[in-house]
Amino acid sequence: TTPQNDAIFTPDKSNAVQINIAVRPGVDANHKVALYVDGQLHTVQRSIAFTLTGLPRGTHTVSASVMDKENKKLITSNSVSFHIQRHHIR
Repeated sequence: TTPQNDAIFTPDKSNAVQINIAVRPGVDANHKVALYVDGQLHTVQRSIAFTLTGLPRGTHTVSASVMDKENKKLITSNSVSFHIQRHHIR
């Protein structure tokens, strides 16, 4: 799973952070993955790869849940914290 806990990002112009969820065994075709950012549902999709944009500077947490076709949570990950830093112009 990326990012690793306490990772530090200094986003480029795209301001994007890539999130990849490791699921073993893999996600079934009928399953969906819900991504939570700072405790709030961010998106639900069938892919295990997410791109976050527009996060403000500071510490953020992400976690994910795999859900079945009835939206029942099958498994939920531990939270991972990461930090966004911005370039400073002096």
